[in-house]
Amino acid sequence: METQKNEILNWNLLLSFFNQRKGPDILFKGVDLNNIEESELDAILQNLDYNFEEETFIFGFRKNLILNYLFNIYSDFARSKQVLIMISYIIREDYIREQNIDTLRLMESKKRILKEFGEELKNMVNLPIVIRKIEDPGCNISVSMFNEYKEDFYKIYRNYYEKLEPISEVLKKLKITCPICKTSKEIDIPGRIVNFKKGLTTIPIPQHRICEHAFLMCLKIVDDRIKVGEVKELQGKYDYEASEYKLRLREKDIVEIKSYLKPETLINVLNALFFKKKILVLTRYSEDFNQIIKKFIRLIFQDAFAISIDVKNSSEIEQDPALFNDYLIIENLYEDPVTSEKFYYEKKIAENFFNNKDYLLSLDNLKHEISFIYGLSQEIYKFAINKNRTHPIKRKDLIRNLLDTFLIEVNKNFLSFLVDIVENYFNTRIEFTQDLLAKKIDEMWGN
Repeated sequence: METQKNEILNWNLLLSFFNQRKGPDILFKGVDLNNIEESELDAILQNLDYNFEEETFIFGFRKNLILNYLFNIYSDFARSKQVLIMISYIIREDYIREQNIDTLRLMESKKRILKEFGEELKNMVNLPIVIRKIEDPGCNISVSMFNEYKEDFYKIYRNYYEKLEPISEVLKKLKITCPICKTSKEIDIPGRIVNFKKGLTTIPIPQHRICEHAFLMCLKIVDDRIKVGEVKELQGKYDYEASEYKLRLREKDIVEIKSYLKPETLINVLNALFFKKKILVLTRYSEDFNQIIKKFIRLIFQDAFAISIDVKNSSEIEQDPALFNDYLIIENLYEDPVTSEKFYYEKKIAENFFNNKDYLLSLDNLKHEISFIYGLSQEIYKFAINKNRTHPIKRKDLIRNLLDTFLIEVNKNFLSFLVDIVENYFNTRIEFTQDLLAKKIDEMWGN
C-alpha cells in the first residue's frame, strides 16, 4: 500500500472516529489520499455527516466520490460508552469515467464489504484502547501496548484494503486450462482489460503464455470478482506442431545432450543468439553427435529467433581458422562457470532445463521459454515502432502494454534484459523518458 509522494492515487480507504475532544479525527488513512493535503482531509471529515445512526451513505467532495459506513463500537473510555466510527471508501470520479466503471454496481459491491469490515472492528476488543491513545497521547496506556494493538488493527485493515481495491487495479490470479492440450497454469489478469459494464470480456491468450497454443478465454464479472468462463480454441491462427516436429529429437538424444553439453555452453549460446550473434560451438565429439547438438539448438530457437550456428570438433578449425573469423566461438571443452550478472536470465533458463528430470518436458519448456522471450521482445519492438522510435517511451506505459498483451507483469530488470534484445536483435534503439531526464540533469551539472 506504499506510494510515491507525488503519485496520484485512484482510490483509498480512510477510517475516522468522533474524537470527544476535537470532533471528527483520523483513525487510519493508509496512504496519502490523492495528493490531498491534511487541511483538505480535515475538510472531508468536517463535511461528513456524523449523525449517530448506523448507515451507509455516499458523499461527493472535490472530484472524489466517497462511500461511507457509520457505526458505533463499545468503549469503557467514552462518556456514553460508545465511539462513533466511520469507514470511508474514496475513489476519484475521473478514474471511474476513465475505466468505464458502473458506479452503482461499484458502490453496491463495496457497501457489503464496508459492513463486513465494520462488524470485524466491532468485535476487536482492543480497538477502544487504540482510539483512547490517539485521543489522549498522555494517557497511561503504554506505547508498547498501543503499538501491539495497532498492529492487530492494521492486519484487519490490510485485509479489507485488498478486498476493496477497484477491480480495474487488481492483478487477479486465475487458473487457465488450454482447451487443446489441457495444460493448466495460474496467470495474473489485469482487471482493466475487463468490460465492467457488460460483465463479460473475451481475451486472447497468446502462444507460449500457457503452452504452445493460442486460444480465447471468456472472463465474467460475478459479485465484482473476475471468474473464468468458456475457453475455446483460436481457429486458424497458429500451426505450431507442423514446423516444430520437423526437427524432432528422441529422448535418447536429450539424455546425451544433458550429459555432454555443459550448462555454461548453453548459457553462452542463449546469450549470443538472443543478441543475433553468429556462433560456432567447439566440442571434442564426433560429427554425428555434433549434428545432434546443432539440431537441438535449432529446435529450441525454431519459430522464434532466426539464428546462425555451427557445431564442430575443435580439430576441424585448426586446419583453416580464418574461415570462422566472423563467428563468436563458444567452447564446450571444459568447466567455465558463468558468474556475470548480465547472464542472469540465460542462467535461469539453462538451470530449468538441466534440473528437470523429465527429458521431453524439459525440452518443450526450454523451447517455450525462448519463444516467450521472443514474443515479448517482438511486442516491445512493435510498441516502439508505433510510438515512433525517435521519441522516448514511458517505462510504465511499456510495462502496462506487456501486461495487457501477454498477461505478465514485467519487473524493471527483466524489462532491461528484453530491451537489450530489441536493441541488438531488432536493431532498434529504445530510449525511456526517465533515462533522458537523468541524462539532461547530468549535462546540467557537467557530468
